[in-house]
Amino acid sequence: MVKSGDKIILKKGEKFANVVGTADDDWSGGSWKDYYEEFTGRKFRKCRKWGCAEEADHGSHVFVKSILEKTKNKYYFIIPLCQEHNMDDEIEYREDGKTTWARVNANTAAVALAKNKRIRRKELERE
Repeated sequence: MVKSGDKIILKKGEKFANVVGTADDDWSGGSWKDYYEEFTGRKFRKCRKWGCAEEADHGSHVFVKSILEKTKNKYYFIIPLCQEHNMDDEIEYREDGKTTWARVNANTAAVALAKNKRIRRKELERE
């Protein structure tokens, strides 16, 4: 069972798609970069989209295709992406089943986040 704050490691080529409409979501511990670094123990470095070498500047909300059904669409994941791939409308999740999935680089860490919920640090201990 996945819960907010859980870290998973994605294999090379696993598929993800950006979640639209999460710009106003917040976390009481700081930025989504801070959330990622705290729960993965990793520094924010390069964009995790396969083949991209740009610096990551967004803790991006994504769905991971291999986990989407298992979590019943209740969890996003935070991964580092560059500006271009964070805003890429060609890799947005679509409810109509027409999502075009992108692939991650090998050993990409992703942190779970309950969908449509403002996250407070103390709530992670209770979830």
